[in-house]
Amino acid sequence: MALSVMEVLELANDRGLQDWESQPAHGTTFADLDMERVRRYLALRTPKGQQQGRFENIENALLGMKCAVTLPNGNILPTNAGLLFFGYEPQTELIQSEVVCVLFRETVGASRYADRKIVRGPLQVLIDESEAFFNRYIAVGARIEGWKRVDIPEYSIEVLREAIVNAVVHRDYSKRGECIRLFYFPDRVEIHSPGFLLPGITVSLMEQGRVQSKLRNPVLANLLRDIPGYMERIGSGIRFMVDET
Repeated sequence: MALSVMEVLELANDRGLQDWESQPAHGTTFADLDMERVRRYLALRTPKGQQQGRFENIENALLGMKCAVTLPNGNILPTNAGLLFFGYEPQTELIQSEVVCVLFRETVGASRYADRKIVRGPLQVLIDESEAFFNRYIAVGARIEGWKRVDIPEYSIEVLREAIVNAVVHRDYSKRGECIRLFYFPDRVEIHSPGFLLPGITVSLMEQGRVQSKLRNPVLANLLRDIPGYMERIGSGIRFMVDET
């Protein structure tokens, strides 16, 4: 049975063969990018002596970072990665990139929710606001050590943040009808990230820390890596989460 064009593309994406990040974000222009956000990012990764040149030609900087692409007709458009990382409202074109956060009060049969938030915005905002949603509801206990009270959160904030970063950076964004879903139940947290594991990676190998790091979205990962506090554990995030839980 022959596959349709969309089925072939989806299969290629599942296997990490289709470069979704570098495809042009059709329907957009540079006006859809927050140039102030671009300048702040360039200031982080560019030595001070070279900043003026990069700021004078932001278009070339975006091309070099694979956040823009030149079309055969000579027009330059943001790429999907560029729009998701620097766009004012990426979800206008990339609806699948929103994150749905839901708080449930029951462990089973959770047809009703107590709170729900749809997070939209560029990549950093998706991570920060998703984490903030969890932080509002994490129960905090305490113990006394000597004369001091030590707070003990129900879940490790570091582990939850690492899981959110992994979901947002490594999901399969080619699946237009699927978004990331974060569910907070009374007895567990579930994070649903669209896409299959890349070839050669299994859950068992990840738990054992025996997986060589593979990036489904290397452009997004490299962009985020340059911003402190987001991707500090290069290639070891899963192992860290397993060890901490």
